[in-house]
Amino acid sequence: MQEIYIPMHLDSGNRGCEGITKGTTNILESSAYHVKAYTRNMKIDRKIGYETELNELIQYGLINKVSFKIRRRLSRSIQGQQAWIIEHVYKNMLDDIKLEINKPIVLLTGGDLFCYEQSEIIWLNDYLCDKQITTVLWGCSIGEENLTSEKIATLKRFSLIIARESTTADMLRKTLRLNNIFLFPDPAFVVEPVECSVPVYFKQKDIIGINLSNFVNGNVGSSTTFGKNINVLFDYIINWTDMDIMLVPHVFWKGQDDRKICTKIYNQYEKTGRVHLLDSDELNYGQIRYIISQCRFFIGARTHSMISAYSACVPALALGYSVKAEGIAKDLGLPQQLVINYKNMKSINELSEAFKYLMDHEEEIRNRLNRIMPEYKQEAYGAKAVINERLSKRSMRGGI
Repeated sequence: MQEIYIPMHLDSGNRGCEGITKGTTNILESSAYHVKAYTRNMKIDRKIGYETELNELIQYGLINKVSFKIRRRLSRSIQGQQAWIIEHVYKNMLDDIKLEINKPIVLLTGGDLFCYEQSEIIWLNDYLCDKQITTVLWGCSIGEENLTSEKIATLKRFSLIIARESTTADMLRKTLRLNNIFLFPDPAFVVEPVECSVPVYFKQKDIIGINLSNFVNGNVGSSTTFGKNINVLFDYIINWTDMDIMLVPHVFWKGQDDRKICTKIYNQYEKTGRVHLLDSDELNYGQIRYIISQCRFFIGARTHSMISAYSACVPALALGYSVKAEGIAKDLGLPQQLVINYKNMKSINELSEAFKYLMDHEEEIRNRLNRIMPEYKQEAYGAKAVINERLSKRSMRGGI
């Protein structure tokens, strides 16, 4: 059986990480493949009932932090520091790889990790490639503006790159002239909703689910243009519709915790009796997807909250500015009006006007998603055939 490693699951404190890992396991796990994912916080994964196999990943504990500081002072090169981080943080995975008779495949996940500054994904890929381990960049989104010389160099070392939307795939082919680029939907699309108790307010009114995040949307303070847009939107829904609002935190990591901004907005509107805060910290990705599926509309900052809405055919509005939000919506055949670039807002009414567009075209959007979603989800399973083909070539040639 071929082992497939996922070292960057991180943990389910980010429900998007959970969705990617679960979807990947659904796509690849079989009599031919065994998927091994690694978590840095087993406690969080077990708390929300992660039911498939997870392995412990060494974290940055106190000893590692102290050792890193010492190593950094003693090391004469950045490369030496990076190698030390990889060998310690990913020690358990690397030890497991050493025990393998057949060379494993390592899937580097995370979706948008190449959209940010230099990170461990570059160091880890270079380290594994130096060890002649087959690596696959799995379900990625990358904008041309995100490219650096270091990123370009490591992108060229992947045996396969699976893009999750066509904008990224086209850019990598044209700009970097790579011929190992394949396009398949984000693996989280195939995760099934898990039925659970729905809050009582769903029985009383239609619900608009809204996911907000300071990490994604920057400063959502009431003095910012985007913050003012949020207030105008909430005031419009409360004053001019008979629907209620449910705030849906989707990531709970320190420094990225969606609950902070969601709680702030909830407290601001609590007295209206029309705004609710979902206790999603107690729910896994599939359960959150089920509750989102019960909403009439959805507005989301986190990509994988939007993927839940799309997969459930809920008319949805993305709060995003990067290639991932625009690319996924384009591939689904959705109009540009359903992706709001919050970084370039000029008016305080842009979000409410986009929501009005969503309401006015509700049936058209819902019908579009209902038509294409079954086939779109099925396309995600095509990634397995690409892995099969490349493995076959590797066995014949001694490498991909």
